[in-house]
Amino acid sequence: MHVQLHIRTRTTCLLTRRRKVLLRLEASEGQKRGKFATSKQQGRGRQPCRSWDGGRAHVVRATGSHSTAKDALPGHFELEKAVLLASCAFESYESPSGGLDDFDGYDNHVQYASPFVTKFFQGVLQVRVIRAWNLPKADLIGKSDPYVVCRVGMGARTTTTKKNTLEPKWDETCRLFVEDTEQQFLRLSVFDEDAVKTDDCLGEAQIALKDVISAEGKAPAPRKFELELQNFGRGYGQGSLDVEVTFFPFDPDAKHPSLPTLLEDLGTGQGPIHELMSTFRRNVVDRWKIDKAKDEWESNLWKFPPEGNWTLLATLSALSGSYTPLEYEKVAYISNTRTDTQVTLWRKTNANVIVVAFRGTEMTKLRDFATDASLLPCSLSVERVSSSGPLKMLLDEPAVHSGFLEAFDSVRAKLMHLVDIIMKHPVEGNDGSGWKVYTTGHSLGGALATLMAAALADRNQAEKSGFALSMYNFGSPRVGNEKFVSQYNRSVPDSFRLVNEADAVPRVPLLLGYKHVDHPVYVTESGELLGPDGIQYTSTLPSSWLETVAKTGYGEADDIVEALAVLSNSSALAAHMEDYYFSSLQKILDAQVQL
Repeated sequence: MHVQLHIRTRTTCLLTRRRKVLLRLEASEGQKRGKFATSKQQGRGRQPCRSWDGGRAHVVRATGSHSTAKDALPGHFELEKAVLLASCAFESYESPSGGLDDFDGYDNHVQYASPFVTKFFQGVLQVRVIRAWNLPKADLIGKSDPYVVCRVGMGARTTTTKKNTLEPKWDETCRLFVEDTEQQFLRLSVFDEDAVKTDDCLGEAQIALKDVISAEGKAPAPRKFELELQNFGRGYGQGSLDVEVTFFPFDPDAKHPSLPTLLEDLGTGQGPIHELMSTFRRNVVDRWKIDKAKDEWESNLWKFPPEGNWTLLATLSALSGSYTPLEYEKVAYISNTRTDTQVTLWRKTNANVIVVAFRGTEMTKLRDFATDASLLPCSLSVERVSSSGPLKMLLDEPAVHSGFLEAFDSVRAKLMHLVDIIMKHPVEGNDGSGWKVYTTGHSLGGALATLMAAALADRNQAEKSGFALSMYNFGSPRVGNEKFVSQYNRSVPDSFRLVNEADAVPRVPLLLGYKHVDHPVYVTESGELLGPDGIQYTSTLPSSWLETVAKTGYGEADDIVEALAVLSNSSALAAHMEDYYFSSLQKILDAQVQL
């Protein structure tokens, strides 16, 4: 859930305090940085438990009533990393303007803006679908309603549908990104559109991309192909298709006068893409001086806003510079139109670090609420179907919230593919080792970040990839059952859930055995960072009643106490919003600077 920030930025104050702390650190080399919670708790003893009355927190003494007691704040928690990832998590609510558009066949729209895209794509394939003839009749009444799907790798574009014809004429152009001209193919599939059943495949054809590339030193030239449609294991396999194909390489040593126009067509026609296009125009005649334009690109394209609230807060936090947000750039933004799931990939420009930030629930999106409301658990098997039945699955195998899993699965393949591509292109001077991947998100995005971390951990173990993995989320609901949580805690030890102490969302869902993953870190409204033993919840309800409710499957007694205490607070939902998290973290950093 997201609201616009209404907090006045304290630019001068924050930067002045940061300079003071830096001077103090230089003067006292042995002074330990970070871990505000640890230093604040020294000599203070255990925190008294808290409950709410009319929306006001007050100290209560633990008596004979039922109360929760949890572990201490883990020593490997990093406040600087938490603030950086909070910046990425809440920045992911902003939809980027501009970028180079890419699509796949699974409802994902990807936008690229960084010039880094030219490192992992070799170029752009322009496909002009002209016409087809002698197509088979696929409809009981009438002829066929044909359209063409053009694919290269994971990219896919679709033509319009021509109604009731066996000789359609399109004359439509689509463009696809190419990763490997030696290995990849252009695959063309002609379908008959049906309203009540799966579309029929009328025939398919493919072209090896190495047959499309112009000779070395020559400008790109279109090549026409008259293709016989075949049956590649499905469909009719009948008819012919006329196409014209041109490959435009991202080659800094070649002159391609038509490429700027091509890239402009790929863009959305607004925002930062104009800077990219103007750079291309200035340099295309002068043999693509990409090195000269690099600084201009990096200063304008999808960076953290230098004077933004989260940027300043993360800069104040990153006293050592290792988590400075201005060193990160957005590589890609993925939006799935079917599930309304969004995720942003960041890369650090001077180190092998990737940040995967998921957008959370948006108050104006009904699809997000449908995702949150899909409470039934789902198996994590490859088929997403339990082998033991829905009831035994809750106890016998890892299972997660079906709504969260559907949202994650809709972007998973594309997301994993992009992570792989980025890892194949380490920063200059690095041999490709020592990669770090951070996942983060707020609210629903926090749940998806948990699933992404679990998927990365599984692949890291299976493929012996050796990258370091961290997950920090904010206000995340419960994601899976006890079996999932146990497996996750073993495979992702560097995982933390930051929770405003009055935030209601992390206390749900209570039904069906959902549990939280390890390492909660509580953020108080007064600006304290507390381990779970610093927050306790009490209830006047009889212990016998709580135990009876727990046995019915509605949740553990401790969870019920915590949920009731938080939900009775008038600010339970407001505490879930961005403003509260920003304000609380800002108070923590203010207090740290004053130490």
